[in-house]
Formats: sequence, structure tokens, C-alpha cells
Amino acid sequence: MSEVANKLFVIIEPKSNLIEKKIKKNKILHEYFKKVQKAENQLFPEKVIKNLKNTTIYPVSRNKIDFETLKNEKLFLKSSKYIVFGSSIIKDKLYNYLKKKGAINIHMGISPYYRGTDCNFWAIIDKRPQDVGGTIMQLSKKIDAGKILFTSKVSYKKNKFDFMMSSCRRIIDDLKKYLKDNKKKMLFKKNNLKDCVRFSKKKDFNSMIIKKFYKINIKKANLDK
Repeated sequence: MSEVANKLFVIIEPKSNLIEKKIKKNKILHEYFKKVQKAENQLFPEKVIKNLKNTTIYPVSRNKIDFETLKNEKLFLKSSKYIVFGSSIIKDKLYNYLKKKGAINIHMGISPYYRGTDCNFWAIIDKRPQDVGGTIMQLSKKIDAGKILFTSKVSYKKNKFDFMMSSCRRIIDDLKKYLKDNKKKMLFKKNNLKDCVRFSKKKDFNSMIIKKFYKINIKKANLDK
């Protein structure tokens, strides 16, 4: 995003301590997220993130993102575009402000088929690799229910972790290109929630389902189904 912005104001929220403790105590979860981190590091090198001259990083405590915290930050108030990605639930005055400003949400999953958490993981579990990707949508009170701007899918990768994480890189790159090329009003289409295949929650993600994930063999031919 720093490549298409004059100034970038990034609000960073840390991961949940409870989830971090759970991962450390569980060998299967720990190994799974090590593989996720490896794939992430290859696509989003940390050294690049640290050297962004036009970027201001604004850390906040977990679940403490609210309008009162941000109302005196000039870069936040003067922004021309507002993008939400992987935050805790946004509500009350901050939600109303962002909605008024036309905020968009980066959803890791193909809408309307997958809503909730870890959507690309569940698309593989459901043997629907054609639904691994990302969606740019309007911010909404209901989870992943906003109107859709566009979706992005990725080409086949044998390594399932690279496959999932490359969808994250792809949707961000596509959004960057969209913001650079489109100066007109964004045109959204209806999000047909009745077509949802799965609405996943954190509690659904456990050691047993990870073991199942490892056993699934995604072939290139599966993407054409």
C-alpha cells in the first residue's frame, strides 16, 4: 500500500495472548503456525516492511481500537481511503465513522462462499481449492457481509501453506493496482449470503482438523472443478 499512498497510517493490533498461549502448549498447532509463518515471511519480507519511509505505525492494545483513541490523530482523520484487514470487531463510533468514509475490508476468503475465520484453510478442508483467495468488500456490521468490490484467486501451488498465503499477497497486490488505476467511485455488487458454504469460527479450528488438512492432496486439476 505504501507504493500507492503519499502517506500511510497503519494501526497495528497484536495477536490475542490467549491464542498465543494455546498455540505454544499444543505441538500440532505450534507446528502448523510455524509453517504459516514460513510462507508469510517468504511473501512479506520483514526487512522491506521496516524500511517504509512514508509509513507511520500506530500500535494499539488488543480490542482497544475505538474512535476515542484515534480522533486526535491527524493522519487517521485526513485519510482518503480506509482499509480494514484482520482486526478485532469494529463497532460503535469507530464503525460509524469508517462506514461513513466508505471503508473497505480485505477478507481472506472468496465471498459469498466463505465467511468467518481461516476461510482458505476451510476451503481446502472442503476440497474446494477453487475458492482459495481473497475478497475486497465494504465494511459491514455483520461479519463478511458487505457488498463485494472484487475477488482474487491464485494459481496452483503444491505446498498448501504457500497456496493459502499467496492468496493474501495476491489480493493485496490487486487492491494496490485497483487503487492506482481507478480514480472513480468504487462499484460494488451484492453479496449473496444465501450462497455461503461455511461460516467458520475460531472454535472450529483444532488439532484434529489440522491433521485432516495435512492429509488432503490438492491437485492442479481440482482448481478447474
